[in-house]
Amino acid sequence: MRDYGKVSPQFWIGKTGKALRNAGSEAQLVSLYLLTNPHANMIGLYYMPLMFIAHETGLGLEGASKGLASAIEAGFCHYDEQSEMVWVPEMAAHQIGSNLSPKDKRCPGVQNEYNAQPDNPFLSMFYDKYQIHYHMTVRRGDVDKNESESEGASKGLGSQEQEQEQEQEQDQNTLSDFGSNRTDEDNPASPEKPPAPENPEPEQVAVRGSGNLPGPEPEPDQEAERAGDSDPPDKHGDRDKPCEPDPVDLAFGDIFWKAGLCKVGKVKACSAFRSKYRAWKKSTHGSPPEFASMLASDIRQRLSAGVFGVDKLHPATYLNQERWNDEMPEKTPVQPGDAPQVRETSGSWCTPAGDGSSEVFVNFAALERTRRGYGDR
Repeated sequence: MRDYGKVSPQFWIGKTGKALRNAGSEAQLVSLYLLTNPHANMIGLYYMPLMFIAHETGLGLEGASKGLASAIEAGFCHYDEQSEMVWVPEMAAHQIGSNLSPKDKRCPGVQNEYNAQPDNPFLSMFYDKYQIHYHMTVRRGDVDKNESESEGASKGLGSQEQEQEQEQEQDQNTLSDFGSNRTDEDNPASPEKPPAPENPEPEQVAVRGSGNLPGPEPEPDQEAERAGDSDPPDKHGDRDKPCEPDPVDLAFGDIFWKAGLCKVGKVKACSAFRSKYRAWKKSTHGSPPEFASMLASDIRQRLSAGVFGVDKLHPATYLNQERWNDEMPEKTPVQPGDAPQVRETSGSWCTPAGDGSSEVFVNFAALERTRRGYGDR
């Protein structure tokens, strides 16, 4: 959670501010909330469910949706409903500044905050806008997409070449068949030749595979069939095999998810857990189980200390707000016999409870006699 945030006076009188004013009070309130809310960060790209806006502004879901849509239409921000991420494009420039020196310590801070965000459609756009200003070195977003497109293009070119070769072979076969028909008409008594086998002899295949004879390269499906039960070569997608579970997912499900928080929004909580673990690992070099055990221990301590609302807290909210960094309340259990000593006066007008609590029982009749000076009568 940030300690403070900057709001420029141009928010009210600038070009975008006038557009928000024309859009209505909901748009102005939602835009101001996106700049100053406790969930925001200095780069203006962060996790922001619509429920947060509706609850913390008091607009309700309908008013928050209307205000957010107006803010997007005015060009103030962008919002992705699938990842529930919001990006205010000019927020980083107002909160941090622009054209920082490469030696400025805020530059690696921007890169670290950028790296800690979950996957969303705005990562590449943020990098393109602020890479020069903050000397960023790692770009996220559409790298995998470009690789898949290049692989698809290369596969498409290869298939086109194979189709052209097949068409040429088919044309040659057609010409040879036409010539053979002419020969058959001239020599009808010639015996028919048996058709050529579809699959070559094993010896020919072996020679052709050794490189002595040129031959067409086998298709990927044929290579898989010939390989049989042998292990295929490592590929880019082999890292995410279903038979090898992700240690981050295991630590999340076996340790953190069972710590005692409200079990709501497991998918969003897992994504937030993965993002926060990446940021935590850079400074501690710890493992996923260590990170999950640290969070689970913090949750149990807060539950045992009776912190109000912890048992109702959503796991994703706990992670995104980094609640484990909050100050831990001290719990001082009251032991029997530790009750404050109450001086008993004549007439025994007050008596401690005797069960370790701070309650005191008052005898008003004895108190009245003591006040009048009658004592124990």
